[in-house]
Amino acid sequence: MNTSRIVRIVENNGLRLSAQGRDRRTTSQLKIINEDLKYIEAKVSVQDGTYVSAGGSGRVRIGGEYYNDSHGPGSGIAYNGSLGEVWAETRMSIQDSGNLVASAGVARADDPDWITDTSLFHHIFSTPIQKNSIYVLSIEFTGSQFIFKCNNEKTSYNISTPTFEPNYKGQYLTSRLYLDPGEQGLFDAVIGDVYVAGSNMAPLNVLMLGD
Repeated sequence: MNTSRIVRIVENNGLRLSAQGRDRRTTSQLKIINEDLKYIEAKVSVQDGTYVSAGGSGRVRIGGEYYNDSHGPGSGIAYNGSLGEVWAETRMSIQDSGNLVASAGVARADDPDWITDTSLFHHIFSTPIQKNSIYVLSIEFTGSQFIFKCNNEKTSYNISTPTFEPNYKGQYLTSRLYLDPGEQGLFDAVIGDVYVAGSNMAPLNVLMLGD
């Protein structure tokens, strides 16, 4: 039987995002209401009890769709669902070995329904990740570059394509399990002190969030 349980609750000045399930992908996610964000920073910790069985994986991430490389206003080509949308994220992940790692990635949707995509960039931070420890994750989008940080460690991706407005603009805070039939797990994360900045890079307060 496919079962899942998600938790989204504010407690002790932090946002707990917990995803528990088996046999399929399970997501606990909140969307940031302000969609014109150039910078996101959050303090993130992976909690005790987080695990995945053999073959599974899970992650907590900050990320979103920032631009479309081939469709939309200015491109001369109408939107076609998610085709050409580009997603960027900074994350902490767990594999079935129990090891935790921090990484950054950029991916492009290859079809209108985002069934397949192409990885444009992937970087694993060297910062050791431990459960119940707090790490500062961030993404900055300059228009020509993504800058990713885990604590004081930084990496970047230089964009080599046009950056048209995305069809589905939005940034998210997410805990997610990636499970196939026969696999199970729990990903429990706490996110606190979320800071964002818009196109003028003026700091904004922590936002209220929506689905």
